[in-house]
Amino acid sequence: MRWLYQNLNITLIMFLFPLLSNINGADFKQNSGKLNFSEIRRQNSEIKLKVAEIIDTKEGIRNLYKVLANKEFSKSAPIPNLINDSECLLLLKPKLKKVKFGDIEVDSLRQHGSILTVYYREIANWEYAEQKQSNPLLILKILDRSNKINTIKLINTPLK
Repeated sequence: MRWLYQNLNITLIMFLFPLLSNINGADFKQNSGKLNFSEIRRQNSEIKLKVAEIIDTKEGIRNLYKVLANKEFSKSAPIPNLINDSECLLLLKPKLKKVKFGDIEVDSLRQHGSILTVYYREIANWEYAEQKQSNPLLILKILDRSNKINTIKLINTPLK
């Protein structure tokens, strides 16, 4: 009987431990986990902009799209709308270091508190190479940030 009681305790501990540890880990995952995002705009431009910037107001978005507007065309790209406070735009315009005439591809976004880490890589782009362009600009819409983002870290990951 004593043997059965000891084994039952061990079994319960082994079963309940993963469940209890997940409860405490849920808050950590929300604050520092992967963020969902979608690509809004991609182009190659020599316009002077910051390397990385969060835009979370309608005025900021309008100002950005005024800078990006091409005077040659009467119609410009549609201006995105932010639905709630967890959404924002991320502007990326890093300097290429590994690919001379290329583009960037974002692998993932992670938020830990107010710090956003962007994992991206440089990729070859025949269209940009043909035109000898090396100023990729990418606008992403972050769909589910948990806090206001104050710092952006860019990490250039190796080519796969």
